[in-house]
Amino acid sequence: MANLPRVTEILSPWINKAWFTDESRTRGNQVHQNVANIARGLWVPALQDSYQGYVNSFRKWFDATVEEISLIEKRLKDPDHGYAGTPDIVCRLKGDSLFSLIDYKTGATHSPTWELQMSAYWRLATCNKYKIGRCLSLRLNPEGKMPVIREYRHSEEYFAIFLSALNVHRFLRKE
Repeated sequence: MANLPRVTEILSPWINKAWFTDESRTRGNQVHQNVANIARGLWVPALQDSYQGYVNSFRKWFDATVEEISLIEKRLKDPDHGYAGTPDIVCRLKGDSLFSLIDYKTGATHSPTWELQMSAYWRLATCNKYKIGRCLSLRLNPEGKMPVIREYRHSEEYFAIFLSALNVHRFLRKE
């Protein structure tokens, strides 16, 4: 079980990579690293202007919304289904009794694979004893405004579709 496929690897064939440039990958990595540091309470240096808005957007949301943090970028495994992944954050939002699983996005538009990704992360979190009430994507704003939040409510249905992708992945990768 050491070499489990990752959620993003499993879904990779269905992600339109035409939109991914070296610049967008660098931006995504830098923003993710810095917002994780904000969530951890660490100092975050100023970034180049084209990235700073995303970080400001996260900070605005985080300061106004997050009550308690349970997990930040921790690799989780699902031993029953044989895959792994690293959710961005599991936290309790103000006014909620259960934790929310949240994935940060820096893309300009929603992707249909996000429902599948979130359902796979939902399963990883629940089978690792995190009590998840909601799954959300947080599309960070490049101008520093509040992010666009999208909630995913049908995790079991989307998880069944994710399992189909996992099975295809295994079938095509068998040796």
